[in-house]
Amino acid sequence: MKELKIYEITFGGERYWVAARTTIEALRIMISTIGVNFYDFGDDDEIEVLPPEEWPNRHIIDPDTDLEENEESEVIETFAQWVERNKEPGLIASTDY
Repeated sequence: MKELKIYEITFGGERYWVAARTTIEALRIMISTIGVNFYDFGDDDEIEVLPPEEWPNRHIIDPDTDLEENEESEVIETFAQWVERNKEPGLIASTDY
């Protein structure tokens, strides 16, 4: 079985990070998770593989962090930690919250 990769998908001005084994699997996960159709993707949308060496430097943050009380958003975990904890494909994070 192939190793998980992290795909960064730019769609509709937002970014989504999906763990999947192939590009097709990443698109299927995104389509089923956020409820879009394949034909909703436009010429400006992109998908690329995020190199594994960048995973420890990418953070999943808590979008509900009260920034009036905290200077920065609370970090939940890194992308590397997410992949280590979740052995199955899935949506990791997005800027659409």
